[in-house]
Amino acid sequence: MMRRDQNKKLRVVGTFTDVEERRRAERALGEAERKYRAIVENAAGGIFQITPEGLYLSANPALARILGYDSPEAILRTVKNANEEVYASVRERQIFLKEIEKKGVINNYETRVIRKDGEVIWVNENVRVVRDDSRNTLYYEGSVEDITERKETDIKLREAKMHSDLANRAKSEFLANMSHELRTPLNAIIGFSEIIKNEAFGKIEPNSYWEYAKDIHESGGKLLNVINEILDISRIEAGERQLNENVIDLNKIVDACVDLMGNKIDSSKLIVSVDLDDTPDIVGEELAVKQVIMNLLSNAVKFTPHGGRVTVSSNVSNDGRLHFSITDTGIGLDDVDIQKALSPFGQLQNDLSRSNSGTGLGLTLADALVKLHGGDLELFSQKGIGTTATIIFPKTRVCVKKEALSEGAESDVNEAEQGADNIDKSAPENESA
Repeated sequence: MMRRDQNKKLRVVGTFTDVEERRRAERALGEAERKYRAIVENAAGGIFQITPEGLYLSANPALARILGYDSPEAILRTVKNANEEVYASVRERQIFLKEIEKKGVINNYETRVIRKDGEVIWVNENVRVVRDDSRNTLYYEGSVEDITERKETDIKLREAKMHSDLANRAKSEFLANMSHELRTPLNAIIGFSEIIKNEAFGKIEPNSYWEYAKDIHESGGKLLNVINEILDISRIEAGERQLNENVIDLNKIVDACVDLMGNKIDSSKLIVSVDLDDTPDIVGEELAVKQVIMNLLSNAVKFTPHGGRVTVSSNVSNDGRLHFSITDTGIGLDDVDIQKALSPFGQLQNDLSRSNSGTGLGLTLADALVKLHGGDLELFSQKGIGTTATIIFPKTRVCVKKEALSEGAESDVNEAEQGADNIDKSAPENESA
């Protein structure tokens, strides 16, 4: 300002203000805005701001590309109500708007939108509400990603799985029905051949006829075992196999299985050691468990060379599960052989397998029956050393003996012991008995 002093001389009065800090802040703000704009414009996913009424306030090039528009400006100019023009289902969009108002944020929301050319695509949205100080909704902002390819792949996979499950169920039902149809005439073949073999109506002449009847009876028995295994597997796969549970003694089952395998064990000069003195009882189906142990013991005997050893043992792990193992000094398996042995109809090619025919269903059925008990079947093997097959029964099926409990712990008896008092006696018997 211009001023005169007492001597009538002119003076200029002014001020200086340091604005360097403000200029730095303005430059930083401008740089941040440029970076933000670059991020938005170059983002791979669509970024937008939209009012609750469906009017776009802003959009980036990626959103324009996803929706099939030439530019973000074209979206802002053309779309007047995205709730009806962009989103494929108006009803679903209204439900979404109510939900976003209630929650404030919605992530990974998958929905269908309509492109400019009319094509319907799948997108994944992340949206949040922007409100003023009075909690009134100003607009929504969020991001959108085109997931059409992944969604269509997921749909195709689900459809393929559904068709696979239906085909698998149809296969299981077919096998079950065929097994029943085959067993009816087979029972007659086995029955009449047994009458002839036993010479129930007098001596059979010539002797070759008796040999033929014996071969027919033995072959019929083997075929019946195969049909029973297929029937059991198909029933398990169809979810129709029920367990007739009881408290069972593994010692007795192993003794019975060893007795049944006695001739093969003696002919191969095998040493069979059974160490089950401290093995607790378990809750399960005796017939099924016997079938599993018989299959595993049969494999151990079958694939152990002359003069080898087979060991049956068990132990209870710290977590309360029972590990029941059958170990042999046989030919052993590698990882590929183990997978093949556990697959349906998987048969290994070696000298011992060629001399011992089978269907390749034994381990598959054993694994299915163990899983039906809630357990696991594990195979550990090394080529030329041997194989250990282990059945792991869950803690809930292991009966802890009362005398093994510490003082004051009697009330904490194992769940399996309590469950044994409520066994369902109405479960159907196994048809392959």
